Amino acid sequence: MKKTVIMAAIVALSGAAYAGSVYSPSKGVLCDKKAKFCTDSYGISIGLTKEYFGNKAAKKFERLVEKDHMDLTEWTFSNGVSCNTHKKICKKSKWDDNADAHWTKMLFGTVPHAAHGGGKKASLDFSRDCKNYLMDKFPGIPNGASSVGRGYYKGSTVHVPVTFKWDEPRLDEKGECIIKNGVVQRYKSFH
Repeated sequence: MKKTVIMAAIVALSGAAYAGSVYSPSKGVLCDKKAKFCTDSYGISIGLTKEYFGNKAAKKFERLVEKDHMDLTEWTFSNGVSCNTHKKICKKSKWDDNADAHWTKMLFGTVPHAAHGGGKKASLDFSRDCKNYLMDKFPGIPNGASSVGRGYYKGSTVHVPVTFKWDEPRLDEKGECIIKNGVVQRYKSFH
């Protein structure tokens, strides 16, 4: 409901979509000339909107936020680009599954691993990355001792469930691989 409200509010403010209406006045800031709002990596910013478009535009968005209880962490610009601060990505449209490297880098400063290949990384790839990490981290444990599940997003981090089960040496453990920006950061045991 909130996503629909913010999309409707921005479209209502912006009129038709214009490709050149979104620009970056400074590093990590994107503004929409048509809809008259600005964002940073935390979401739509009333302060930045006021700085770049004046008090009238800031007050207009402030009223929308108060009235409709808008989620300021997900939005769509008038050019169709859709951004999400929890996932730290921007996409060419809200219906697109692929991260857009250009807009993501402009807003968040880095390109997520998923954007390098032109799309969101499949959970199978996360599982494979986790399996490879475990083989390097625990070289004495046979490859067949670990069972790796499908990865799932929790905020901007991907968690991949892992089960170790083997008779010799005796293993019976559950845990997960923690993946940030497409790279396995660590293995976390639940014991």
